[in-house]
Amino acid sequence: MNWFDRCISWFFPRIILSGTPWQRSWEQQERETFNSTARIFFPITAVVYVGHYYFFDLPMKLEPLNSWFQFRMVTAALCIATTAAYYSAYQHTKHYKLLAAIVCAYFCFAQARVVVNFGLESWIFCFAIIGITIQVLREPLA
Repeated sequence: MNWFDRCISWFFPRIILSGTPWQRSWEQQERETFNSTARIFFPITAVVYVGHYYFFDLPMKLEPLNSWFQFRMVTAALCIATTAAYYSAYQHTKHYKLLAAIVCAYFCFAQARVVVNFGLESWIFCFAIIGITIQVLREPLA
């Protein structure tokens, strides 16, 4: 294996197993691990968003308060809906990571909008959310 092949196989380890009897086993284990991670991550994230409203937004009297409430609760509801999807038949589809990737991209976009519209002091959370979502997604979408 030359250096290019090693780099590609490091980023996409399934390539090494393609065409072998172990490929299906690898994919099944990967799917189960991801689904269990999603079932834990998204409900915790929903609780964090709801808690953020009650323990930060309200005490800090962020304005307009109604907009902050709507933003936090819609995001929490999106997290709960995503969790429900990973308990449904969606978890067995070919592109089972796509929904999580879209929701995580929404998290990143929403935090960027918060920084642009409401203050630069929360800029670190843009990077934190990206780092956390990368760890959750961990692998290619297909």
